[in-house]
Amino acid sequence: MPANWLSKGSSGPDVEKVQKALTGLGFDPGGVDGVFGSKTEAAVKAFQKKSGVQVDGIVGPETRKAIREQRAAAKEAKAAAAAKAKPKPGAAKPRPGAAKPKPVAKPVVTPITLPAPKPVVTPITLPAPKPVSVPFTKPGAKPAAKPAPKPMPRMP
Repeated sequence: MPANWLSKGSSGPDVEKVQKALTGLGFDPGGVDGVFGSKTEAAVKAFQKKSGVQVDGIVGPETRKAIREQRAAAKEAKAAAAAKAKPKPGAAKPRPGAAKPKPVAKPVVTPITLPAPKPVVTPITLPAPKPVSVPFTKPGAKPAAKPAPKPMPRMP
């Protein structure tokens, strides 16, 4: 097998590049570690089958070419989708999957005139004031002595 071909047991930066490319194309090589193991071989075979390349799990010139073509096509599709989705200046950005909004009718406003509110007066009746008796004392006079409290009756 030529030196630039990659297969199970290969390792190094070229394997790492292939693993990154496969991951970017939707094939799982079991991580990007630079080691061509069973999972990388399975990802290469799945890619080869989808691309119409001979399925042998070996990354040779034919598989490398298919990887380059698939990556270029994916890059172009992404750029086209980005250009198509680019909103016009000042336009609102639609949410993915959102339905187009229906036009909203303007509300009809009919002015009405309400009469001014009349004040509500509820009459209340207050009780007549009770007379209060305040003992008058002359200025400087001593207050009258308080009567002594009544003694409490004794209990038998």
